[in-house]
Amino acid sequence: MEKFKKDDVVELIKEIMDKGACLRFRTTVGASMHPFIRDGDILWVKPVNASEIKIGDVIFYRNSNGGITVHRLIKKISKNGKLSFLTKGDSVSGVDEIIYPEQVQGKVIIIEHNKWRIRIDRGPGRIVGFLWARISMFSPWVYYPFRKIKRLFLKIKVSLKRTCAKKIC
Repeated sequence: MEKFKKDDVVELIKEIMDKGACLRFRTTVGASMHPFIRDGDILWVKPVNASEIKIGDVIFYRNSNGGITVHRLIKKISKNGKLSFLTKGDSVSGVDEIIYPEQVQGKVIIIEHNKWRIRIDRGPGRIVGFLWARISMFSPWVYYPFRKIKRLFLKIKVSLKRTCAKKIC
């Protein structure tokens, strides 16, 4: 079986998106977009014009290393008539490199997680994305306590299941 090179995959993605087709794929690496996007989630990416992208959107772009990144747009920059974007992962404190319109392939419109389909480009999903972008510099301080509380509830749930199982047997 022939193994694909990263450049071939990136080129194939570009061809698909240039034809106006949506792309649907399963995420495989990284935790930078937790809690909204996790490994194994399925993302639907719609090709868009860079002028259509708004703060809070999760964009799909080619990074400077030639790979593909999915991060949230937190700021639009217009300098000397040239538009650029500042992005970052939802659970990291630092921002990414400056992104230019020609690097943008599309934006994520749907996240599938555990058979749930969440539309993030409009309605409540859009509002949450916008608010998260606004507090993005503080997101690690918001995200980490959330994660600790979630883990505590999972431990309590497991303990309750064990206790109930013992009483039944």
